Amino acid sequence: MSGGGPIIRASGLTKQFGDFTAVDHLDFEVAPGSIFAFLGANGSGKSTTIRMLIGLLTPTDGAIEVDGIDVIRTPRRVRDHIGYMGQKVSLYQGLSLRENLEFYAGLYGLAGADLERRWGELCERFDLRAVEHEKASDLPAGVRQRAGLALSTLHRPRVLFLDEPTAGVDLHNRLLFWNRIREEAAAGVTVFVTTHFLEEVEYCDWACFIDAGRLIANAHPEEIRRRFSDGYRVTLALPPAARAAAAAELEAAGAVLSTESERLIARAPALAPGLLRTLQRISDAHRDATVTIERPEMTEVFRRLMVAGQARDGEAPARPARPARVPEPQPPPALAAVEGTPRDRLAERSNALRARARRLRALLQREMRATLRDPFTVTILITVPLAALLAFGLTLSTEVKHLRLGLHDASDTTASRRLTAELAANGTFDIRRYGTRDAIERALVSGDVSIAVIVPPDFDRRFAARAPGAPAPQLQVLYDGGETVVAGNAEGFFQGLVMATGLALSNPDGTTAGRGPPTGGVTTVTRALFNPTLDGTPFMVAGTYGFVLTFLTTLITAVSVVNERLGGTFEQLQVTPATSAEIVLGKILPLGAVFTCDVILMMLMGGLLLGVWPVGNPVFFLVATACYVMVSLSTGVIMSATSATAAEAVQKTVLFSIPLIYLGGFIFPISNMPTVFQWISSALPATHYIALARAIYLRGAGPLQLLPELVLLAVFGVVLMRIAFRAVEARA
Repeated sequence: MSGGGPIIRASGLTKQFGDFTAVDHLDFEVAPGSIFAFLGANGSGKSTTIRMLIGLLTPTDGAIEVDGIDVIRTPRRVRDHIGYMGQKVSLYQGLSLRENLEFYAGLYGLAGADLERRWGELCERFDLRAVEHEKASDLPAGVRQRAGLALSTLHRPRVLFLDEPTAGVDLHNRLLFWNRIREEAAAGVTVFVTTHFLEEVEYCDWACFIDAGRLIANAHPEEIRRRFSDGYRVTLALPPAARAAAAAELEAAGAVLSTESERLIARAPALAPGLLRTLQRISDAHRDATVTIERPEMTEVFRRLMVAGQARDGEAPARPARPARVPEPQPPPALAAVEGTPRDRLAERSNALRARARRLRALLQREMRATLRDPFTVTILITVPLAALLAFGLTLSTEVKHLRLGLHDASDTTASRRLTAELAANGTFDIRRYGTRDAIERALVSGDVSIAVIVPPDFDRRFAARAPGAPAPQLQVLYDGGETVVAGNAEGFFQGLVMATGLALSNPDGTTAGRGPPTGGVTTVTRALFNPTLDGTPFMVAGTYGFVLTFLTTLITAVSVVNERLGGTFEQLQVTPATSAEIVLGKILPLGAVFTCDVILMMLMGGLLLGVWPVGNPVFFLVATACYVMVSLSTGVIMSATSATAAEAVQKTVLFSIPLIYLGGFIFPISNMPTVFQWISSALPATHYIALARAIYLRGAGPLQLLPELVLLAVFGVVLMRIAFRAVEARA
């Protein structure tokens, strides 16, 4: 290694996951402008090491310095200095190559003529002009690799990290790819590349081999080949008379000789200049001579390295650990230059805010493009909320209509017929008459009716002869208690109708003047506020917003982020200058806008098809709903941060939605729950949003009346969004 101080220095680098040590006290340095190969078998710790070097993973122990920056203390500062290309090419599949370019250019602050000039250079070097407007998903693997490398070098990084960049690429494209890597190194870029293709070490200036997280070799490739192989094999086919003289010359040049099938075999640990000159003289002296040079295969070299490493198991590494000099954190040069002038400090803050706005705009534009171009996602976003609104509004209604009522009128008088007519006129009950008590009881058992009314034979006589203060005439009512909710609602309807009818029969002229209080056994009158017909559809429609928005927003966000993580684009995004807050906002704000449009469609469908319009201010309802959507989307980001696969994210979303159904007040009244479950319910953001939605929809409540719920939603939003920022920022 040569050329001044190292641009990358790792000292005692260690990473443990529980009891498992993935990287075990690595020490290495990388010279500026070199191609540094970091080699090892799959699972040896290569990717873990490179993720620590770029600041995505916090080491358990050790120190890292990249381009003079302490990566452990200030991981964000190194991102402007490096480029990164992971094992999976970080192109967004739903976007064209040009749109991917515009996205990453926005993150790095490239625009206008500077961007076009830089992109023109890259298109020429990487042969991308013909596919510039093709979708990334349609590009061949080799072209995707070249495009990924081009975008990784877009901002002219000083250090380029490549994590197994040629995996899954055919031999021809691998050679082309390495030509581009060598061009970058020739331009002064330091290239740190991991690979499990051992033959690729030939393209590199320095090689570092690891096995099971431990350093087993760290030297120039030729030095490693010399130490861990039988050396170069040179086969010479010469005339018999010339063999003795040639052998003497080769021995003088340091080769070890043997014969094989009348051929002279020379072995040497390296192709030293003296040996090469000797071979050239022998070849020139004998026109019929043939010289074949065989280089030791790196596969055999690595095998011997591993054997040697196992033999040294328990001993110190080949290079003893040296504490790396880590500089104290320094302010960015731009800030240091303007430290003394208030006007310049203000200008610097203004530039920083513009850079944040530029990055956020790029993130928002990319997310909106990706969302709207995915037919499946668009279908889910539109059809699921509308279908749920219709399904819940129509099928989960709490109202009682056309309930089958069995009637046995043993009195068959004017009063009983009046009562029967009143029951049938409301539309709540469908009257079915039965001639005997036994028949009506059989109908209840068979399920033909849900409620049965038996009018006794002396009903009219008792009604007419009733004295003031005497007990009211009685009807026998039988319910099917198997359907608890229906039975309870039906009982309320029935009692109200019977009381009203009894009052009318007792006071046919509708007056009470001169006769004291009305008679008829009526002591209370029930009146329903805000929903006088006790229609359950508005109740369910208002509650559906909470259920749909909670379930769907969480699911879409969680699956989207997990898919980006699995595709490599999310990891690539974390290596850019974009902050965790910008990444989260860039994800949830476009989805929030889409879901707000969903709410508008749901309001229109609920009003036009179900006849349910909000009693309160629709604008206030939309604003409150948009705030709640942000809360729910943040929950999705948190779930994605703890999910390894999309299937796991879906399972967590489903499990999260179960308490919402039972404890959020969507269907079951919270006041009827045990105290402990009421406390749990109050901890769910959806509980407060559903209460807020129903208050606006059914009662016309405004901001002042709903201030406590609004404050709670705001608190939930701040806390969950903060957790989402931390979840994205976490590097382990």
